[in-house]
Amino acid sequence: MQGSIHELRAEMEESKSVLLEKVQDCDSEIKEKASKISKHTDEEMAGIEGLANNLRQLEDVVNTLDNNIKEHQAQTDRELRNQVETTKDQMNELLTQVNKDVRDLQSQIADSDNKNLKLADEVKAQSKIHSKMLEERLTIHDKKVKDELAIKICS
Repeated sequence: MQGSIHELRAEMEESKSVLLEKVQDCDSEIKEKASKISKHTDEEMAGIEGLANNLRQLEDVVNTLDNNIKEHQAQTDRELRNQVETTKDQMNELLTQVNKDVRDLQSQIADSDNKNLKLADEVKAQSKIHSKMLEERLTIHDKKVKDELAIKICS
């Protein structure tokens, strides 16, 4: 029996060694696989982090672009409003000047009409004077001709 106990012990030791070896092999294999998994996970995480950084940078670029567009639109709106106001002011100034010029022309026309009426009245008055003078001359000439004719007839 003792021989068989030694044999059993030897077998157990051998089995134990084989099992220990298998456990160590499995442990190494597990560690190797875990390392590979970890390595892949680290690489994937680095890739994901890189993508996340790229996305954040892209978001920053988009936000900057959006802000630039909004700022440009606001500036363009301000410039257009200023141009409209300037144009409106210029139009009002021109309209004021045109109205003043129209009033000046109306005043000049009224003055000219008044002068023309005065001249017409003067021409009428002078025409009456000249008509009377001509009438008087005709009357004098007519009397003279009649007198001369009477003298010729009587002689």
